[in-house]
Amino acid sequence: MRPLVGLLCLALLSPALPAPAHGAPTARWTTADPPRLAVVLVIDQLRADYLSRFRDRFGPDGFRRFLEHGAVFPNAEYQMMQCMTGPGHSVVLTGAWPARTGIPLNDWYDAERGAKAYCVADAAAAVGGASKGTGPAHLRAPTLGDALKNAGLPAKVLTVSHKDRAAILMGGFRPDAAVWMDRDSVRWMSSARYRHGGALPPWVQALNKGLAAQAGQPWAWTVAGPGLGVSEEGGPGELGRWVIGQDPALIESPWGMERLVDAALAGATALGLGADETPDLLGVSFSVFDMVGHTHGPNHRAMEAMALAADAALARLFKGLEAQVPRERIVYVLTGDHGVAPTPEYAAARGLPGQRIDEDAFGRALEAHLVATVGPAPEGGWVRWVKKLNVWLADDPRARAEAAAWARRQPGIRLAFSREDVAAGRLPPEPDRTRILNQYVPGRSGDVVALPAPFVIAGDAPAVHMTGYAYDRMVPLAFAGAGIRPGVHPGGEVVDLAPTLAWLLGVLPPALSEGRVLREALAD
Repeated sequence: MRPLVGLLCLALLSPALPAPAHGAPTARWTTADPPRLAVVLVIDQLRADYLSRFRDRFGPDGFRRFLEHGAVFPNAEYQMMQCMTGPGHSVVLTGAWPARTGIPLNDWYDAERGAKAYCVADAAAAVGGASKGTGPAHLRAPTLGDALKNAGLPAKVLTVSHKDRAAILMGGFRPDAAVWMDRDSVRWMSSARYRHGGALPPWVQALNKGLAAQAGQPWAWTVAGPGLGVSEEGGPGELGRWVIGQDPALIESPWGMERLVDAALAGATALGLGADETPDLLGVSFSVFDMVGHTHGPNHRAMEAMALAADAALARLFKGLEAQVPRERIVYVLTGDHGVAPTPEYAAARGLPGQRIDEDAFGRALEAHLVATVGPAPEGGWVRWVKKLNVWLADDPRARAEAAAWARRQPGIRLAFSREDVAAGRLPPEPDRTRILNQYVPGRSGDVVALPAPFVIAGDAPAVHMTGYAYDRMVPLAFAGAGIRPGVHPGGEVVDLAPTLAWLLGVLPPALSEGRVLREALAD
């Protein structure tokens, strides 16, 4: 009887709750006035040190909104062995590591089909003139937007990006719209999974008409004057000159950044985000930052210039959103999906062990070794594909064991393991063990995975991100606005973003979420 008596006394002593207001339902259990709009900003390839390196040149209301008025976790982590766009974006709004989201890589080899697979490929979902079908068919974890919808709230969810995989993996299964810019046609696209009947939303069609009207106009990107002195390569001058509608590479410039802000604001207006007490969600991923980083590397003046362009784009986005929704009713979150390594040439020129691994040569040498040690190759060869040092093989446990042993002996490789090693728990000690288990997905991850040594990359792109080292793994995580207490904090992981936002919005975290609520960031 004692527990019942205690509960009765508590009920009698507690103040009566106010009756719910008429109109659209809301959700709250934290602040008196919970956010009406949550805005999640992902800057693709935003390495953790960029905000501190370039801070002195930022304007008053872009990144400084977070740095001076927000709760900042400067070195938040992805506890993953290989950091890249698809896996990173799958984490941001699911609150789950790739082993749960089902997105371990951008691309993998599908042994059942005998073909390569893309992380958001969906052949039945083409819409708006897209050359390939895309959708969330490979995603195994719901997002925060799905959690808002599943709560029965009339919440509206919008995601926009330059990349299809970013918009789709942030949007999840139930967004009102997920749109991206198709690189080949320089037009906004979507997926039939989100648009029954296959038509693009009217506001997206209007954006595309605006792009068509600009076709033929020249556009140049010029960096003027001295930099901060932290960029060791490149200087003032023209970084590119393009013609709108004719040069897809134009996306890889501040022009592409500005067009993304146009799309985010147009979608927010069309959907009425933040117009009532029901919390809505806007996800924006700035992929152009990553495109420039791959081309020039993190120590080039172009990345400093792109950081300043991103700063200005954020300020314009904030101003546009706050013309629709009171500033005090918006919560903003900023993070990255991964960092980036210095180019091997930059590292080697400065005494670091910078090195490139030719994946084609790696695959050919492994094929020859398996023929010599395991036996004649089956039809199609022993090695089916090598990508990001994930190796997919013909189905033979002897070949997988021999391939892993061979990979460990190769120059520039720090460790390698097979799918049997993962299943049996034969893994290296921490922290590698946890990062491998957080990311490995049987049937999608490589039959053998090799991890390079620091400053070693695979492929011929000037700069890439493909490891769990600090330069690839650490990104900023920052909150600002409604319900946030300013401060700077050590630690934090990107899986904490979704459960923290869910708490602020008054809904359950996404079903497979494994992060924690960042209490130190909350005002109450």
